[in-house]
Amino acid sequence: MTKMHSISIIAKRVSPESREEAQQIISSLTYKNDTSVFLTDDWQLSWLASLPTLPDIVLFYTEGKHHGDPAPVGYTLLGTRAIKPYLPFQVSLVNQSGHTKSDQVWVEFNDIICPDTMKHGCIKALTALVFKRYRNLQLTVSMCHKTAPWEQVCQQNNITYSTLVTQAYRHKLPGAKQDIETQLYNALSANSRQQMRRTQRAITSTFGHITLTEAKHSEQRDYFSALSPLHILKWGGTDEGSGFQNPYFVAHHTHLISQSPDRVALIKVTAGSTLLGYAYYLKDERNIYFYCAGVNEEIATNKVKPGHVLHFLAMAHFAAQGYEAYDFMAGDFRYKKSLSNEGYTMATLTLVNPSWLSRLIDKSWSGIKKALHAVTRKATTPP
Repeated sequence: MTKMHSISIIAKRVSPESREEAQQIISSLTYKNDTSVFLTDDWQLSWLASLPTLPDIVLFYTEGKHHGDPAPVGYTLLGTRAIKPYLPFQVSLVNQSGHTKSDQVWVEFNDIICPDTMKHGCIKALTALVFKRYRNLQLTVSMCHKTAPWEQVCQQNNITYSTLVTQAYRHKLPGAKQDIETQLYNALSANSRQQMRRTQRAITSTFGHITLTEAKHSEQRDYFSALSPLHILKWGGTDEGSGFQNPYFVAHHTHLISQSPDRVALIKVTAGSTLLGYAYYLKDERNIYFYCAGVNEEIATNKVKPGHVLHFLAMAHFAAQGYEAYDFMAGDFRYKKSLSNEGYTMATLTLVNPSWLSRLIDKSWSGIKKALHAVTRKATTPP
């Protein structure tokens, strides 16, 4: 229980018996988040529709004198992950299921879904709920942008925590009535500006006029499908793999596109009859968020950078529509840095259960992992 401005917040955990029940609970809540695409009903309901195993829902209530049951002031989805299958200890996760494939859609700008004025109280109520069980060794909130309320709760309640910071980038867009392309060029460094003009000239002279087309609602599924093989070609061989190889990832975005077409945007960029690539975006009223792309790598050279041109044209396209920022989000990639004019950070916070038994178990497990890692390194190091 947490007191904030004479208001007490309590957390109640609900385990939905069906996907329909989970979706009904979220749809019925009166508070709607408008600060993160990833915390909207559109995103959360599409995610629930794709999951093989449902997470719990933690509902936050104000506690006091009410006529009847009070309405929830916020919520979060809460998944769990065992630290090892044969051990009874687990990690709880904010807005994640705990299953790698189900969570590949990832959540950035992650947080509890509640009014800012109640954030501190809701976080404290959540930590009290989760850490009431000593077997819940940790609570993780991944890719959080506004970490101060979480850190304050930890500091005030003797909760040890760690943060893993990730760099993110965005481009603050010029106004729609300005000379957009000139403004975009001027926002780039001299070197990036020179490279952009060079690659545009090379592409135009080789393949023809460059054109960007945004999918109509009826075309969005087709663009998404066309993006898939290009993305798999680029990322399919990595450790995580392409999301398009993951049926849960595909199901989530297919549902989102079908049920909330105004929440997404898909574009195609061509030069003459040659495809440069497709890109997929999430959006709110002010910002456009780059989610993923499929680029024609077969034509890429030192002088021809189809991905750079795709992003530059997309920035001009969305600036003309009145969007204020083109957000590349997290990922310290060179192309994001070179095409952005502002950096910021997100952080994954890991909170450790403050009970003496949980801390002892967590510390012991950390020591075991370090020892196993050292043994593995020694075994694999050549003489």
